Amino acid sequence: MESANAKRGLEDALEKVGRSLADKFGIRLVCRGERCATDGKTIFLPSLPDEMPEELFQAIRGYLDHETGHIACKSDLKLGGEFKRKHGPGAYFLFNCLEDLRVEEAMRQRFPGSGHNFAQAYGHAMDKFAKLSDPLPLLKQIGCAAYALGNGLPPPGFVGATARKAVEGIRDIVLRAAPCRDSRETVKLAEEAWERLRALLENGGGGSRDAHGNPVVKSGENGTGKSGKTRAEAAEGGQADSLPAAGGGEGGGATGENKPVDGAVNGATGTPPPDLGSQTDAGESGGQGSAESNAGKGGSASPAGPSADPASSRASSRTGDRNNASDGSADPDADDQIANGGTFTGDANLAMSPGNALAELDAEASSIMDDLGRMISDGVNSHAENAQVYRAWDKSHDRVATADNSSARSHHERLAELLPRVAGVRRHLLQALQAEPKARWRGDREEGKIDPRSLHRLACPAPERENRPRVFRKKVRTRRLRTAAALLVDESTSMLDLNRIELASQTALVFCEALARLNVKTGVIGFSTLRGDSAGEISRRSGVPIDELRRRYRLCPLIHTVYKRFDEKFSNVSGRFENMRPKDLTPLGESILFAARELQARPEERKVLFVLTDGMPFVGAHLAYAAFAHAREAVKRVEKAGVDVALVGIQEQAVRRLHHRSVVVNALDELPRTVMRQLRKLLAGCRDWPAM
Repeated sequence: MESANAKRGLEDALEKVGRSLADKFGIRLVCRGERCATDGKTIFLPSLPDEMPEELFQAIRGYLDHETGHIACKSDLKLGGEFKRKHGPGAYFLFNCLEDLRVEEAMRQRFPGSGHNFAQAYGHAMDKFAKLSDPLPLLKQIGCAAYALGNGLPPPGFVGATARKAVEGIRDIVLRAAPCRDSRETVKLAEEAWERLRALLENGGGGSRDAHGNPVVKSGENGTGKSGKTRAEAAEGGQADSLPAAGGGEGGGATGENKPVDGAVNGATGTPPPDLGSQTDAGESGGQGSAESNAGKGGSASPAGPSADPASSRASSRTGDRNNASDGSADPDADDQIANGGTFTGDANLAMSPGNALAELDAEASSIMDDLGRMISDGVNSHAENAQVYRAWDKSHDRVATADNSSARSHHERLAELLPRVAGVRRHLLQALQAEPKARWRGDREEGKIDPRSLHRLACPAPERENRPRVFRKKVRTRRLRTAAALLVDESTSMLDLNRIELASQTALVFCEALARLNVKTGVIGFSTLRGDSAGEISRRSGVPIDELRRRYRLCPLIHTVYKRFDEKFSNVSGRFENMRPKDLTPLGESILFAARELQARPEERKVLFVLTDGMPFVGAHLAYAAFAHAREAVKRVEKAGVDVALVGIQEQAVRRLHHRSVVVNALDELPRTVMRQLRKLLAGCRDWPAM
């Protein structure tokens, strides 16, 4: 089934988001390669196909909003790096989780629609985690549960009893994360949460507690006992095997009481799970950091109103349309066994001994920093591979150039040579389109002139008709629609044969001259690729084998040469047509979409696209099938968008398989006449083209 985002073009939609980000925050959005990443100013997404499952598209939007939050809300990467070096990767993971809650709450306040995108990304990640065959590491479970708590949701079903109780012990800290104003406040919370979390897992309920029942860790200990051993080492030496039911009361902390939210179990809201795509260490590269949002345009969530309970308020404003993977309850038997000092012997994912739990806090923590980005990347690449879809490795090197206007001859001299060959069909075109639109009778009126075809209604009026029979007619004069027409010219190497490129140039000249007399806005664009093989360099930088690159991606940059823009006067730019030159390959599908976007920006009611090509869509031998299928889908998309497409094959039958409105010119001298003839039929509204 065709996905909804296929109708609008995925990268086309994200390009608009990218422009908005650049204007608001100075953030660049680049679709390139196979992985998601960010460097603090640029957000990288994998090369995206035109069609993709809707849930994956929604996850991408949530990821962009998530990463944009880090940049727009000024997450301090340097401060995060210092925190990591001081406390280790486990504490840094917890800091990222709290920082995510802060920046995403700020994004919801700025752009309410981002809440829906965060919910979709959260649901996508939780679904993926729930389907894993092996239990998640404890720290990742703690992070997911903390994320759910910060958004007023029950923990996902895969979160075990140990992680649930650990998060209950830091409940008040988690609920204070969203209102933080900057990363420094988040660091203070993370230090407090890390000390308390280690104390919970190490002490097993022993030690002193504060007024809320939370374990007290002495200032400066920072997880190290008096003996100099780390708490993890001490735990391995034989600590109590019990994990207490952590305190925290009814929402102790600055946020007040944390009341349960009715119906929260039915929505997976919030954001990507704990630091599934969070900032990187200042000294690291290719990790997560910050990324973009569609500036609130991609969702329908409404901002939360003021409330005495921030967690409840956030939950009510972020509830998505997905069912949570969890019913929000843990196994009571497991809880009882752990609270009584034993280890749960059932599912290993539900509970573990405190010693093992403490040791896992630092283990595996560094492997989950970019989980959401990796899920998106793997999903995009898997879908593209299975569907054998057409993709470009990197579109940032594609070029749009303006042709040189220098010419040895004026357009009057060139037209003088051409007009004898096209005079007849050109005259018919002008006569047909310059004539006044025909007036037509419209019947079924209550006033006007008597309509002979409706007089029978007077003899046998229908019971449902009014007292005044509708037996009149009026003459209505139709209005001619304003039209914009574009000519897309193939500039591949094969156009050198038999002087085809010169005939294409002459056709463009006649095309613009004739339509200029009719006040039809015209544009002419040449398309091809730049020469050169960059597969070796791309393979070296990305680590992807050259054969795989050539099999999956277009590697050569596109070049679109503009010979005439719609608002330019034909006589001022006619010299450009003499400078048409063949280049390299035939990226037909992408070029049709490019020309259609130019047409869609026009205010005219009717839009027409003519394509001249002498070969199959081709960007490399390995992508022959994908390029042809992409061109065919591109024509369908453009037609659905309201652009009339006509293809003219220059001694090439492949155009007949691309679109029903196509002709093949075998006698090259007939090319200008054929284009003018079919242009007349198309502009006159003739849809059924005879085979030629």
